[in-house]
This record gives sequence, structure tokens and C-alpha cells, in this order.
Amino acid sequence: LSPVIRGSPKMNKAEEKKHYGIRRKRTLTDDEPGKRGDDDDDDDEPDNKDERHHRAEHDQNAFVEHAFAAVVEYVGHFFAKLSKFLSSAFTGRDDDDGKHDAILTNASLETAGNIRTRLDVAYDEMQTEHVEMLETLWRSCFEEDGVTFPSSSTAASSSSSSSPRRQPRLGSASEKWKEMGWQGTHPSTDLRGCGVFALENLVYFAQTRKDSFKVLVEKKNGTRSDWEYPFAAAGVNVTHELTKLLDVDGIIRKGTVGETLRVDKCVVGFFELIRRHSGSIASGSRFDENGVGIVSVFHEIYCDAFEILDQEWLLAKATYMEFTKVLERTIQTRVKENLERLADEAHSVS
Repeated sequence: LSPVIRGSPKMNKAEEKKHYGIRRKRTLTDDEPGKRGDDDDDDDEPDNKDERHHRAEHDQNAFVEHAFAAVVEYVGHFFAKLSKFLSSAFTGRDDDDGKHDAILTNASLETAGNIRTRLDVAYDEMQTEHVEMLETLWRSCFEEDGVTFPSSSTAASSSSSSSPRRQPRLGSASEKWKEMGWQGTHPSTDLRGCGVFALENLVYFAQTRKDSFKVLVEKKNGTRSDWEYPFAAAGVNVTHELTKLLDVDGIIRKGTVGETLRVDKCVVGFFELIRRHSGSIASGSRFDENGVGIVSVFHEIYCDAFEILDQEWLLAKATYMEFTKVLERTIQTRVKENLERLADEAHSVS
């Protein structure tokens, strides 16, 4: 009979070790994914510590490098600012201020001085020159209509007051002035801001560009607004804005003949126009062969600006309340660009 098998056959120690070793390996490999035995955790722990240490060391090095780069950038920026400040303080100039170098000539300084002087001259009813300019302006607008220039005698007779202080000014107050675009019955009220220089600009416009003057004062071109800008008062504003654009006061305040000034590019263009015009004036004379002084350079810019103003007005289909915006765009964009082109021309030639 076959013997009854009561258990596994007996194994020696080598066979047991081999047997249980195989079974342990099978147990480890048969576990669910992600589950590990205790022995494996103990075997891998040294590697994990090394990896964590390496990662921490790498992060620390990256932080130090980033901090160092930030410090270097800040120090560089600081010294750049300091250098720019010291340069500006000791040389009086800033290369990033958008200004340009221009040598101030006697003609440029004289032109600015004459403009400033005339701006400071208030309209005077006792000055024949002032009244004659008003009369010239009147005839340019109303002579074709047969309307005579009101005299002081007719003004006195039409006055309802007997007080001498309330008498209309010489040259006469008249409602007709409002048709020209003055805001009151006499231009002197509007001339307070720019003196007789604003009146000179209008007279120059009327005498040298007669057709254009008539078109603008009578609003003949384009589709006009129901609420138009007043022509004459607008002319005073053009004078004021141009003197600011060309920095007339700054030229006088900072200028010495032969000195290099830091000015806007458009002022360089203004100086270039003066240079070209002064070439036609004899040495020692303030006028050319036509009796026109170098201040006429400003008058010409004024006439161009006024014509551009009306163009911009029509393009914008503007009304009276938008006049300030149209004026600013005219002076600060169109006129400024024209002068800057002259500066570029002068630079390319030199």
C-alpha cells in the first residue's frame, strides 16, 4: 500500500532557504501595484533622503542666484539714474528730455524780443498807429459793403452817456465789429490778452493774403456750423498759442547770443525760418527791401496756422464748444509738425 502523505517532505536548511526565498519574492511581486514590503522601504529610504537633500540644495541655489540678479539690476538702475542726475545737474541738460541744441543768433533773439515787446503793448486810444491798424482791418472786411469806418465824432454822438469815461474809444465802438468776430462792440476788449501784437497779426493776414482772409472771415468755404467760431477772437487765441509753442518768453529769459539752447524741435524750425529770412535783410537793418521786418516770420506762421485751423474745423464738423480742441490740434499737431520738418531740413543740409 502506498504510504499516507501527512505533510511535505523534509528539507535541509539550504533547500528551506531557497524555497522560502522564492516564495518571498513571489509574495513581493504578487502584491497590488503601489504596495511595497517593509524591507523595500528600508532599502529605498537612503535614496529618498539623498534626493530630497539634492532638491533642497538646488532650490536654495536658485533663490540665491535670483536674489543676486535682482540686486545687480537694482544697483545698475540706481547708478544709471544717479549718473543721469549728475549729468543734468552739472551740464544743465537732459539728453532724454526731447529737446534739441540750437545756437541762438542775434536775429532770433531780436525777433523774440520784438514779439514780447508788442505783446506787452496794450491798445491805446490815443495812439494813431493803433487806430490806423483798426481802420485797415475794418476796410478789409467792410469796404466792399460801403460801410465807413466809425470816427470818434460819430461814436460820441451815438453815446447815451455824457461822462467822458464812458465815451467809446477812438476808432469807435460799433455793433459791426461783432460781425468780424470780436466779442464786444470794440476790439480793445479782446486784445487785452495779447496786446496790439494780436491786432498786427490780423492786419498782416488781411493785407498779405486778402482772398484767404475774406474766405475765413465770411466763412465762405465748406459746410459751416450753426454755431461758428468768432473769427477775430479766434485770431487772438492763435497768437497766444503760437507764442507758447515757440517759447518766446523762454528764449528771452535764457538766451544770450551765441549760446547753445536746449529747445523743442519746432523752435529749431522757427530759428531756421528766421535764418532764411534774415539773409535777405541788409546788415544793420531791421527790414528787408520790402520794408518787412523779421517779425514777419511769426506773422507767416500765424497765417498758416489760421488757415489750418479752419481746415481742421471743417474736417471735425465742429461747433463753438469744440473750438478749444480744434485749436489745440491745429497748433500742437499740424503747425508743430510743419516746423519740425523745417528743423529736419536744416539738419540734413548741415
